Amino acid sequence: MVVAQAPKKHKGAPGPVEYCFAKVEDVNCSVVWFGGNIDLGMEVKPDEKLGTQVIIGRTASKFGPSRYRVQTVVWAYSASDDWYEVIFAHESNRCIHDGTRYIEEGPLAGDIVISERTSRRPWPYVITVFEPSADGHYHNILAYEGQSRWHDGNRLEVIDAETLEIEKRLNVWKAGDPLPSFWKTAYDLSAEHLVNTPKELAACDNVSLQNGLMWWALLTRTR
Repeated sequence: MVVAQAPKKHKGAPGPVEYCFAKVEDVNCSVVWFGGNIDLGMEVKPDEKLGTQVIIGRTASKFGPSRYRVQTVVWAYSASDDWYEVIFAHESNRCIHDGTRYIEEGPLAGDIVISERTSRRPWPYVITVFEPSADGHYHNILAYEGQSRWHDGNRLEVIDAETLEIEKRLNVWKAGDPLPSFWKTAYDLSAEHLVNTPKELAACDNVSLQNGLMWWALLTRTR
């Protein structure tokens, strides 16, 4: 995999970050898989549900002060073709706290969860879960309108707040079980001034349950 950033644009704005694959040293990245102004990271990891290795890439496109759109792409390795193929791609609008999360551990490891704010008051979020399958693609296994609201005072990200409800609906959590662990990972640090930092989350030992939501409202900032 080759990662390159194009020259700066007008008024000094960063050029797009471009990704492509190559088997030779002479690389031509003219075919761009996806790109943004800011490189947020790339991670290679095995995926047990897919039975192969995946690459998770994220970039952000800044279009105003504190306004970001974050692109998430997942590639899976195909042994038969000796190549990586895009099996998932999604863009989240961070200025309204939409999110895309690749779940690293727990009963939903390997799944992808998306939160998207609706366009109607009081601005609820729709939660969608995608699961990888043996055919090498992600399939929608859950979609519902959550209890989270834009600016509801909860310091947790929407996906973290909806963790318990997601696991209940997918029958991997039942009454009497311990509360689920947070799913927070580096892949969600798309704009660090907008989201909880790992240090803050490490100190988050006083989360309560309110109306089915994981809830943390002790800090002054809110989403």
